[in-house]
Amino acid sequence: AAAAQMGMLRSERTLAPPAESLRGAVPALPIAALTPQNSRWERDAATSAPASGARIGDVRVSWSVNAADSASVLAAVGATGVMLPWRSGVTAKVAGLASTVNKLQEGAVSLDLFFSNLHDEINGRVWALRFVSLLLFWLSFFLFVRPLSIAPDIIPCIGPALGDLAGCLLGFASLVAAVSTFLFVTALCWLWFRPAVGVPLLL
Repeated sequence: AAAAQMGMLRSERTLAPPAESLRGAVPALPIAALTPQNSRWERDAATSAPASGARIGDVRVSWSVNAADSASVLAAVGATGVMLPWRSGVTAKVAGLASTVNKLQEGAVSLDLFFSNLHDEINGRVWALRFVSLLLFWLSFFLFVRPLSIAPDIIPCIGPALGDLAGCLLGFASLVAAVSTFLFVTALCWLWFRPAVGVPLLL
């Protein structure tokens, strides 16, 4: 749980070892290990490359830590004081849905802002999935009727032009069919989760 929470931290700052600890001696290749004796500091990393330029086989290593000095956690507190995922105890209507809460945000975040950020995060994910789903609906319909746009090519002279026109019309028709099917499937999903929204969509 703690590892999952730490993975939610996003800000970083580079760790730089003391400059005098890196001797900067140019090592022979291949390099078995990068040590203070055979490395030097360049910009934001320790490297075995000489100042004249990197060689094939040189090593470059950088270190960073999280830069947050405080964090807010929404989770349960275990018997030992460790933050644990809070379990709602509610059976999910769809397999795979999360039934636990274990979230961390950087800084001193108020409860209202914490939930607002969670809502924005989930809302963005939902709309991304909706867009991808609609795109897949349209692509499936269009690929199904795509051979019909190639059929006019057998007509001499004007066949390719007719094929392009048919392709445009079929693409638009596929989009209409995809939107209708997408809304119908969405309404069925809402009917399961929130009938008050699903019923008007079906009508």
